[in-house]
Amino acid sequence: MRLVPILLFTLCLGCQDKAHLPNDWSNAGLNGAVSELQEFEYRADFVEDQLQKQSLLSLTSYFYSELGFAQRSSYAVPNYNFSEHYEYNSRGNPLTVTISDEEQVEKSECKLRYDQNKRVVEEIWTNSANEFEAAYRNDYNDEGQLIQTKAYGLGDSLRIVRKFSYNAEGQLDTAFSYTPTGELQNFLVKAYEDDWLKRSSNFILRNAVPVLISQSDIRYPTVDEAGNWILKEKRVQNKLSNETHYTIVERKLKYFPNS
Repeated sequence: MRLVPILLFTLCLGCQDKAHLPNDWSNAGLNGAVSELQEFEYRADFVEDQLQKQSLLSLTSYFYSELGFAQRSSYAVPNYNFSEHYEYNSRGNPLTVTISDEEQVEKSECKLRYDQNKRVVEEIWTNSANEFEAAYRNDYNDEGQLIQTKAYGLGDSLRIVRKFSYNAEGQLDTAFSYTPTGELQNFLVKAYEDDWLKRSSNFILRNAVPVLISQSDIRYPTVDEAGNWILKEKRVQNKLSNETHYTIVERKLKYFPNS
């Protein structure tokens, strides 16, 4: 399983989905000086007309510096979990991301290369034996927004191309994935309301035929004093099978003192 560094793709975390912002607080759409963030995702269902959480699906944790950069993170699901540790240079840029399993055995390492504007332009992934696994190379527009990522395998062979676009507010609104021959495999469309992500639609195609069309509708019934959501409810509809399921995500946040 290929794990993309959390620092580079924190777009999925925040309500705002702003691209290329100064630190990981901003990238995650967080307000205030957050020191720790935990997200508990539960399967949910309606009980007496009330959406209530059922079994725990995953737990994601982030630990930040006082400058707003992620120092380490962890992700756990039943029977599997991993953690990420970041090493930084003197300018605050992460240079290395190390992924370890639940026994703290190193599984993968990613080294990041930057351009003069402090944007990640290349990621090199190696396994625990320091053998090459994959490389990702990134292109940006004049606004500093990530607009294309190319993934390469052994022998520098192109494996997938991802392209991104943004709305007038700088929020990610579409993402497309293509094969090396240009065949569209997957695309994502996002919609916002008052800077909050409200709907995300995912389309997966094979030979130009949709095999999955899912639509996620999201609401944030509870926010804290800093303006960070602490409860998120999501309805996911499979438009091809007419199946619907629900999730609830609860957040626990800690802030640096005097922030």
